[in-house]
Amino acid sequence: MIRLYVIEDHEAIIVSGLKRMFYSSRDGIEVIGSSKSVEQAIESVKPEEFDIFILDLWLESRSPLRDINTLKEAFPGKNIMIYTSETSVSWRIRMFEEGALAFITKTADRAEIKTAIKNTAAGRSFYPIDIGNFTEKKALITIDNGGQLISPVQRDIINMLENGYSHQEIAEVIGRSRSGLADILKGMRKKFNAKTITELVTIVKNLS
Repeated sequence: MIRLYVIEDHEAIIVSGLKRMFYSSRDGIEVIGSSKSVEQAIESVKPEEFDIFILDLWLESRSPLRDINTLKEAFPGKNIMIYTSETSVSWRIRMFEEGALAFITKTADRAEIKTAIKNTAAGRSFYPIDIGNFTEKKALITIDNGGQLISPVQRDIINMLENGYSHQEIAEVIGRSRSGLADILKGMRKKFNAKTITELVTIVKNLS
């Protein structure tokens, strides 16, 4: 039996969905508890009561890196599966680097979610896209947009800028220093002949 503890700010909806999706007698998977924050989980559950965490990337506060590391410190040895609406490559990479064994979007089908849960419980990673060596592929995976090469990570940077992330927050997500992010943006501005970051965002979004 794989016992799940779910941390999700839309707790009732997600827990209800997982309980309808999986039955202990049929699937060997059971939701044994849930909370809306990492802090509530630390107060509510004991390590011997569950096997893996199902963690939403975006809880009430926008601090996914803090949340996963707090959870790992409080429950060493307990494996974590990310279950989220987030689809960006940058967040997949970051969670992989931070030790989450699986990253599944909430649009995934039952079979994929079940595979992710079983892999996480067994200590195996499960990332549905072909990541190979994830850290090396940050700069290697490219998409052709009208003759311009933009990596998924660079596109994620543009999306985060458009959504109001600070440069410090973006640097943390992509695992770079602020100066490293500045170098990336400088190179992109040169490539697209953009005088400002705002102009760069507009140009790249128009390529979509």
